[in-house]
Amino acid sequence: MNMQRIKELAYRFRYEIFAALGACIVLWQMLLPGYVIVLDMVFGPHMSPPLFVGLDAAGFPFAYVIYLLHFVLSGWVIEKVILFALFFLLFYLPFRFYQFSNTYGEAYFVSVLYAVNPFVYERFLAGQWKVLAAYAFLFPFISLLIRFYRELSWRSALEATIWLLLMGMFSLHFLVMGAIIMGLYALAAAVRMSTAREWQILKTFLWRLCVSIALLCALSSYWIIPALTTKTTVISTFTGADLEAFKTAGDTHIGTLGNVAALYGFWGEHEVWSAYHSSPKERLWLWGASGAALAILIALGVAVGLRNPRTRFSVLLVASVGIVALVFSTGLGQSVFLPFNTWLFAHIWFWRGFRDTEKWSGVLALAYALLGGLGLGYFVHNLAGYKKLVRLVVLSVCILPLLYTPNMLFGFNNQLRPVEYPSTWQEANNTLKQDASCKAIFLPWHEYYTAIFNNRVLAANTAPAYFDCNIVSPANAEIGDVGDGIKASDATYQAIDQAITSNTEAPDATVKLLASYGVRYIIFTPDEKYDDPYQYPFLTSSKLHKVIDSPSLALYSVVW
Repeated sequence: MNMQRIKELAYRFRYEIFAALGACIVLWQMLLPGYVIVLDMVFGPHMSPPLFVGLDAAGFPFAYVIYLLHFVLSGWVIEKVILFALFFLLFYLPFRFYQFSNTYGEAYFVSVLYAVNPFVYERFLAGQWKVLAAYAFLFPFISLLIRFYRELSWRSALEATIWLLLMGMFSLHFLVMGAIIMGLYALAAAVRMSTAREWQILKTFLWRLCVSIALLCALSSYWIIPALTTKTTVISTFTGADLEAFKTAGDTHIGTLGNVAALYGFWGEHEVWSAYHSSPKERLWLWGASGAALAILIALGVAVGLRNPRTRFSVLLVASVGIVALVFSTGLGQSVFLPFNTWLFAHIWFWRGFRDTEKWSGVLALAYALLGGLGLGYFVHNLAGYKKLVRLVVLSVCILPLLYTPNMLFGFNNQLRPVEYPSTWQEANNTLKQDASCKAIFLPWHEYYTAIFNNRVLAANTAPAYFDCNIVSPANAEIGDVGDGIKASDATYQAIDQAITSNTEAPDATVKLLASYGVRYIIFTPDEKYDDPYQYPFLTSSKLHKVIDSPSLALYSVVW
């Protein structure tokens, strides 16, 4: 292949190459062999078939695909594929669906800002890769709504529906957010068409929109119908404690509203585990200067877009949706919008599901990216006669998001590293999987803990993702009074939880109770040995036989 052909291919696939490089630079050492385990992102060699229950059924199709992949690929390979695909899409979809002018390469800036920002940074450190997948799909959804308004084509309407459906498979929050945005969009478009007396256009618009909504409901019926017929859902178990624990975080200097406007505000910012990771705000001067420059570009995009009749409605829509997202994202945090958001939680039946309202900041990030791209286009248009200067300006502006959130580069500033499960875990699993009726409890009895083998990074209990056994794991997230309401209401779980946490000095009686609920094994690791409030005195029971005894893991079999 000659050099000219290589150049032609490189230009043809320039966006794909850029997205792939972006994904590699962000993930960096996380692409090496091993598992990346952080908070809610837990992968392992074992995976049980996904449950088709309640609202969780929405994600069943993709969850089942991952389950099937476990039969042909190792767990850490599946994780690498997911993580690379996630960031590839975050960088690539803005190129593919950017609806405004890309004469000077503005889409490069839009791509970088959409993929590298505090919202993505904090959500990934929380292990919420599914939320970020839905966030990635948000870009084509909004873009296709804009295109549908311009073209009124069946294709753009149906494609927007498909992207909304995909969003729902990864995050019901983003599905509801998308539905609300679609409603606002339909109302605004209908008002504008009615004002202009474009009755035939309005009729076509509403007809095709209604068909698209009907198609969405039909394709989502596999989970909507079971959810509607289920007496108890996750949302019904949310209490005031949940709303308090997950309310939007404020900042000492800029308050809740300023924090959200800066794409921060994730509830975890005030939790102890946030200290495990660095914050872009630590470099205050760099964060402030780059943030101010981005704000100027976004404001310029709004001003320019509203002045241009061709982009006015689209910009008005994007800016309005951004403002709505800003208001909703502040949630129950202290801000001028607190009374309004409190009213929503009190009177809108499904709003309680938005206990983590800061997810709305994903919509705000999208608005920033689109409007910032418009602002950049206007700025460099005045330099159109100086091609080299234009390229330099576009490149410089593309660096702004990297300066605003520098901690995302090179493996999240080397904060997350792949790890291997200890060999003793494999040894224990070899024993457990030989028992067809295997049921075990895993200690320490915490839903989240800092495993030694995971470099003391706080993460969810990894045992269910590793052992080929029915693992009974705790439901208490230890975030205020929040817990897994559905699991905690189960009588069997309550009895096991009480037996483990009571610290009773009657070891044999405790083991007898566990055995009565079918527990055949106990796995203990000393990861929280010195900070654990539970002492597990039942491990001294004479009714336990120690199968494996090593410094990193002990396996007991119940011999009652």
